[in-house]
Amino acid sequence: MNAEDYLLKECEQLRTMYSENAKEIWDGERYCLLATGAIWSWCAANPNALGVRYLLWAPVLLTGVLSLRAWATYAKMAAIQAYLRKVENTAGLDHGLGWERGFAQQAGKFRTATGWAFWLILIATTIGVAVAFGRSSA
Repeated sequence: MNAEDYLLKECEQLRTMYSENAKEIWDGERYCLLATGAIWSWCAANPNALGVRYLLWAPVLLTGVLSLRAWATYAKMAAIQAYLRKVENTAGLDHGLGWERGFAQQAGKFRTATGWAFWLILIATTIGVAVAFGRSSA
């Protein structure tokens, strides 16, 4: 196998890994929202149940753990992007060509910002609900 074929296969594999990592983050967001909603729904329907005040802290823990997982996955994705940009830069492509170079300049920053915003808002909301419900049921 020559170097060009190797790089083609490697880039294809890295793009597949990138897509799988993005899906993993989106799945984590979805599961976190579903689990949080289920816990909150149960707690709202059973406000006098034993330990419900403590159960409301489960979404805080879940959100914290899954946000760390998302951050680690994002770090892998950023490493893949950086490597693919390096390959594109050394491939002799004209300026403006290369998916990673274009993606990094346009959509990458917005996607990163909205990802961070999602987790920060969800963490703040889960803490706020747990504190507010804990005060109202005390």
